[in-house]
Parts: sequence; C-alpha cells; structure tokens
Amino acid sequence: MSGSVNAETTGPALTTYTLRGRDETVEIVARRLGHGTSYRAGKLRWFEVDIYRTADGEFIAHTRGMTVVTDETTFTRILRTRSAFEIVDALIVNHGNKIYLPQQSTRALAQAAQWDDDCLEAYREAPTILAAKQSLTVES
Repeated sequence: MSGSVNAETTGPALTTYTLRGRDETVEIVARRLGHGTSYRAGKLRWFEVDIYRTADGEFIAHTRGMTVVTDETTFTRILRTRSAFEIVDALIVNHGNKIYLPQQSTRALAQAAQWDDDCLEAYREAPTILAAKQSLTVES
C-alpha cells in the first residue's frame, strides 16, 4: 500500500466493511484510518465520518448525517478517490458564506495522518486547501 506509514504493521487491520450510501450499499476490504463523530447522549442529530484506504490504495470517505427524529432520514455519502487531498476537499462544508472543516472531520483526518503518509501530507495542507476553497467561493 503506497503511502503507508505504519498501517500494515501496527495500524488498523484490513477488514471487510459494509457502507451504506444514499443510493448504494458497498462492501469494501480496507483499513479504517480515522473516525469522527459529534454524537452525544440525548442528541437527536449528529454527524459521523470515517476515512478508509483499500489494499489497492483507494481512499474512501463515508459521511453520515445521523438522526433519530421520526420521519427524518439519515443522509449518507460515499466518496471514492485516489487522492487524500480530495478527501480533505470533500469534507469541507459550505453553510451560506461560512466555509469550514468540521471538528469531526478534522479529528478523522488527524487519526488517518498517523497511519498514512498521503493523509499526513493532506492533513498538513488542509488549511491551504480550505483557504483556496474560501477564495474561490468569494470570487464566484
């Protein structure tokens, strides 16, 4: 696995995961490099993110807007890419004119950075990616 720091020897093991997206359910064999959640006891809605890397080097970000509110649906997304930088870009949120990287996503990226060189580089460059996205949005 290119980009590996210690994942193959001391990090997360290759495991089979079933991910549910909006329109698909996929089964992957990968290492879960990072996880973040805003869940707290009693919350009705929260956000979760997992970052995976498959044995062939593909990155997968699985995000979920969770809810326990009747008649609301959990919003899920699966992003597959060969680039850790695209994972950072995809996790950046734009609410109105506020563009930011949620704390849960930052936590998942930090965890992934300890196991994977590509994630480490993308994590270090996250402020630059965020600033670029902010300037592109302002100019649009």
